Amino acid sequence: SCDKAHDKGTTTSCIAFSPDGKYLVTRGGDGTLKLWNPKALKKPLSTATSLPSLNGETNACFSPDGQYVLTGTAGNRAGVLAGDISPFSVVRVLWHPKINQILTGSADGSIHVLYSPSSATKGITLAVARAPKARQLEDSFAYSAAGGDAGEGAGVGGPIIAPHSLPMFKDEGQVMPPVQGPGKGGRIGAAATQHVVQGLVRNNIRDQDPREALLKYATADPNDNTWTKAWAATQPKTVFDDRPDPEDDVEEKRGR
Repeated sequence: SCDKAHDKGTTTSCIAFSPDGKYLVTRGGDGTLKLWNPKALKKPLSTATSLPSLNGETNACFSPDGQYVLTGTAGNRAGVLAGDISPFSVVRVLWHPKINQILTGSADGSIHVLYSPSSATKGITLAVARAPKARQLEDSFAYSAAGGDAGEGAGVGGPIIAPHSLPMFKDEGQVMPPVQGPGKGGRIGAAATQHVVQGLVRNNIRDQDPREALLKYATADPNDNTWTKAWAATQPKTVFDDRPDPEDDVEEKRGR
């Protein structure tokens, strides 16, 4: 064990081994990054200073081949080693061994990906090859307040403007069924005017005698051309085609 790896009263936020297990790196809240030999923890092999860390979850990691060590910093040197990434604290770093890309997470919630076009495979390179989507003015957007550092207590975030999330813009995909209950047409009760109108136009089919309704057709004149009045002037004498339908003969033969 190593009890004095970093200053007393500070937080050691990360301890990571190299891929081959021969080296150990520690990230301290005292602004240092130290490389150790796990077999001899009395003195670090190398120490990097002036690496401020304002977040207790700031980590460090080795490159896939174990030749480099990455860590995030805060303040004016916010970045990975000496590379500027974000005006806010860089909290987490990761060097993916398969796609050979570096991912960083900042205190403002942003994620950045660093890669080499010649050595990186898949990952962010698949998205970079596509053209950016055209942005419309009516699309919802959000913005965050610029300046300051999240670790120093600066406010992050701002009002989120999403006009299309209002109820008036929502499309009702399902038609609501009518109100069920007593009344007509699913309506419960009726206004005074509607009640008067319903009384004026009343359906009196219940008051009709079905026998009398049928007998009025029996007393009609058989020579009355009720259905052929359209030709009363041009064809006084009704002429019907008495020839059988050929299709009926075919169906009759099929039935036999």
